[in-house]
Amino acid sequence: MAEEPQTSTTELSVKGMTCAACVRHVERAIGKIDGVGEALVSFASEAATISHTSAVEPQAVIDAINSAGYQADFREAVVESSEDDPLKKDRVDILVAILLGLPTFGISMFWHPRPEWANWLLLVLSTPVIAFSGRRFFVTTYKSISHRTVGMDTLIALGTSAAWLYSTWALFKFSGDGHAQSNNVYYETAAVIVLLILVGKHLEARSRRRMSDSIRSLMALAPDTAILIRPGGKEDVVPLERIAPKDQIRVRPGDRIPADGTVADGESYIDESMLTGEPDPVLRAVGDSVTGGTIVQNGTLVVRIDRVGKETTLSRIIQMVERAQTSKAPVQKLVDKVAGIFVPAVIVTAALTFGGWLMAGGSVTDGLTAAVAVLIIACPCALGLATPAAIVVSSGRGAELGVLIKDSESLERAGAVDTILLDKTGTLTEGRPALVEFRAISGDKADLMKWAAAAEHGSEHPVAKAIVQAAGEGPVPEATEFNAVRGKGIEAVVEGRKIVIGSTRWAEELGADVPADSAELAGAGQTVMVMLVDGKTAALIGVADPIRETSRSAIQEMKDQGLRTVMVTGDSHSTALAVAQQLGLDQVEAEVLPEGKAEIVAKHQKTGTTAMVGDGINDAPALAQADLGIAMGSGTDQAMETAGVTLMRPDLRGAITAIRLSKRTIATIKMNLFWAFGYNVVMIPLAAFGKLSPMWAAGAMAFSSVSVILNSLRLKRFE
Repeated sequence: MAEEPQTSTTELSVKGMTCAACVRHVERAIGKIDGVGEALVSFASEAATISHTSAVEPQAVIDAINSAGYQADFREAVVESSEDDPLKKDRVDILVAILLGLPTFGISMFWHPRPEWANWLLLVLSTPVIAFSGRRFFVTTYKSISHRTVGMDTLIALGTSAAWLYSTWALFKFSGDGHAQSNNVYYETAAVIVLLILVGKHLEARSRRRMSDSIRSLMALAPDTAILIRPGGKEDVVPLERIAPKDQIRVRPGDRIPADGTVADGESYIDESMLTGEPDPVLRAVGDSVTGGTIVQNGTLVVRIDRVGKETTLSRIIQMVERAQTSKAPVQKLVDKVAGIFVPAVIVTAALTFGGWLMAGGSVTDGLTAAVAVLIIACPCALGLATPAAIVVSSGRGAELGVLIKDSESLERAGAVDTILLDKTGTLTEGRPALVEFRAISGDKADLMKWAAAAEHGSEHPVAKAIVQAAGEGPVPEATEFNAVRGKGIEAVVEGRKIVIGSTRWAEELGADVPADSAELAGAGQTVMVMLVDGKTAALIGVADPIRETSRSAIQEMKDQGLRTVMVTGDSHSTALAVAQQLGLDQVEAEVLPEGKAEIVAKHQKTGTTAMVGDGINDAPALAQADLGIAMGSGTDQAMETAGVTLMRPDLRGAITAIRLSKRTIATIKMNLFWAFGYNVVMIPLAAFGKLSPMWAAGAMAFSSVSVILNSLRLKRFE
């Protein structure tokens, strides 16, 4: 059986796209390469994410995009420099358009009829505006036509050149008759269209830059240098790139921690708001993990570096947000298909408009004016920005709030969730169980505690750690023949005795008696374990995991949102019901083995859209099975890859934040699409019937794109 080829992902920046139709052109060019699986191109973030086999060279993808008339390069996670400011790039073009275009507009609109020399002056004033300031539209159109495609710039180039060419023809046609010339020249139309489009594109570029403010602010969190402690104690300030794992660095008060690591010396309160969205600083001391980009508030720390570069938590957050911003929501894929045929349809409509006016007895001037207005008003910029603009802003805002969204599909699904399944340990509870009851049934309590600690010493289970911790720091005998039975408990031999510690159900399966007072402990919300010594019941162990302070309010918020809440746990029914009663949960799925959680998720999926909230490691199969997986915790690699949403702080309210953000984003997308489609549905007929001048069409087209972005930017105020 042949091995499946390994797949890789390449992320590129793509410049030169002017509308949603360009997205289709770029995707089509990439798709022609053998070995490419999927290409997702974002007009809003000017980026492309390509999945392909390892046999495909990334440079081949870049060459394919460049050959299609666009400019592609590797996308690097660096903050944009001031040289990339759209104002600096457009300043000269806009300045020329203003200095020459406004006089053209003034002479044409307020001096009528005019002498012949004034009309020739309009030619002189308007030509640099069209040929110099508007050159980008013609250059892009030439590239598009040479590749047998059309886009927004094609419409602008056709409209402005048609107005200029007709006006120039009229100058010669009516030479000697300044009044007739004045009635047939439309230089101001071409000049003002270029000016308005340039200003609109400039405002759009500035607004789009604001959409990615969250990414830039995250990138700026990593310091450029670090204080490296060399062998012997000498300290040097070195570039961040020279820091490697196992290096020790010094971080002074007020400085940002350069990379992920572990505190080797000192203690300090650290501002982790960039990571969790939580404003209160947390105390970190020797042995505690710290995250690159967080701020040391007081006290000096020596940190042993664990991860650098792209492996750090900050880099993974940036990568995840970028991936979300370049991914496509299902609705966007449909919009891109529509946009792909929209521009050719507009050109046909403009031609029919011109012919219709002539057939109806209208003048060439009237027909040309209406056709130009159709070409200009129908540019699908707003259509292409409607969905990705909202996605870019919302995913960035989510990151600021400590909610990482994997992709657009996850964001869209979150708003449709009606049932939310909740793992108990580490999700509803603190995840740090403590021994609260040890009832000796047969034998000396001290001996039993010592044997229990010895047996559990080899287990990594939280309950085992609670038992070992409760036994104290005294000597513990050695355990042999240790065996962990998944979902049931452990067994070992200690000082010649067979020790079994596990659930009441497992004890019954083994034929042991379970004391009746186990129900009392379970009723108090404790996880009850039975300890057997040589097959006989020796003790009852009660372990309790404190409920998180925020869990009650989170559950109430879920109910306020109309969600059905279900707890999924391996605990006994009585213990689970006790916890559920305290929290006000709707339903309990208890005594569920780890491998059975995915089946529980599948069962609930039959009745609605289901989200699963867990720790992202033990619950990975269930998170993958759910319509939306939400991982609690600090964002481990496995959690980020498995879940659609990762909560960067252990607070269940983050799940509600993700769901509310999704609903707000979907509402914004719908509003944007309504505006974009409605705008064209209303404006194109007005333009075709001569009710909308080309200048007003240019202004309205520019305003439509900016309005869609500004509407999306409202998501930055989401709380």
